[in-house]
Amino acid sequence: MPLYQERFMIKAMLKCPFCWKVIPPRPGTILRANENATLVFLTCPSCHCSQLNLLLDHEVGTTSIGLVTDLTKSDLPLWLNRGPISSDDVLNVHLLLKSKRAVVKLLHRFTHLTV
Repeated sequence: MPLYQERFMIKAMLKCPFCWKVIPPRPGTILRANENATLVFLTCPSCHCSQLNLLLDHEVGTTSIGLVTDLTKSDLPLWLNRGPISSDDVLNVHLLLKSKRAVVKLLHRFTHLTV
């Protein structure tokens, strides 16, 4: 077993942020790993909440940083193989949000009318 899998199996007794049950580690959930960090995808077997966890090894121990997500295992290849976000991507999202903002303001105005 590679070192990163062994490290994950030993240290990654993570709890679900919703139901607080321990999520048992599974070797197949390791997405990326190097000698100091391991990125894992976990799904709680009890409530089916998904999360991405980054396990970082330090001289004093291991730190886990978790992110609750709506990603599924089938989404992971698209997410992992996507390139970096470009400045065009950022501008396109800005323009989309800017155009939607006018619609949201109008809807907000109509939903808060007093009769």
